[in-house]
Amino acid sequence: MKYEVKSTTNYGLFELAELNRDVEAFKKVEKSMAAFGWIPAYPMHVMKGGNGKYQIKAGHHRFLAAKKLGIPVMYVVCNDPATIHDLEAATVPWAMKHYMQSYVRMGTPQYIAVKEYIEETGVPLGIAVSLLAGESAGSGNKTDAFKRGVYKLGDPTHANQVKAVILHMKKCGIPFASNSLFVQALSKVLRVDTLDINRLKSKIGSHAAHFEKQPTLQKYLEAIEAIYNRRSNAKAPLAFLANEKAKARHLNFGKD
Repeated sequence: MKYEVKSTTNYGLFELAELNRDVEAFKKVEKSMAAFGWIPAYPMHVMKGGNGKYQIKAGHHRFLAAKKLGIPVMYVVCNDPATIHDLEAATVPWAMKHYMQSYVRMGTPQYIAVKEYIEETGVPLGIAVSLLAGESAGSGNKTDAFKRGVYKLGDPTHANQVKAVILHMKKCGIPFASNSLFVQALSKVLRVDTLDINRLKSKIGSHAAHFEKQPTLQKYLEAIEAIYNRRSNAKAPLAFLANEKAKARHLNFGKD
């Protein structure tokens, strides 16, 4: 059977299917459609109802966004027995790694840099994206840009410091060096102006056996502080200073 993509601004032809999720928000869809219109490659999936209207099986959010914008609806009539749950079960939502793989395949330099950083350090993708953008680990500010293909690399200084400590820890046999919570704590500590990174690496090397995995970010901050101050006369309140520095950055630059 040949399926034809049709177009109309007669929104009264359609009704939402009861067997579907509630339409709660479609601002992102609306913004996209305002910029690009309804992309014909992704029409609504509709079927003929008993009341003469087309019942929308897939495309509720796009339909309402198009109706609000006053742009034509693109649709295909498919009177098959598949439910929306069958359709959704057959798809795999894109994860961050899928975006990275696609842009790396295209040869995009900044995405290649993220991939290489992950391979070197073992840190999670989201952590690498934040660090290589010049932000603190786990800021999450660049996730949307990363997905849209407009991600940019920032000042590499902080990312390189984090990498240096992680690689040193791996050499010392510390298994949680690339753990997400630990890397976020390490990133915060390395923002402290008075921290001596060489002292930190030296203490880690000398007391690796005393450096243990922790359940929370705060506990990792305290563990780093304990290692840094171990057998030292000058005690630095790293956990406190790291948190204060993070608060200041948040006020000045947003969620970093």
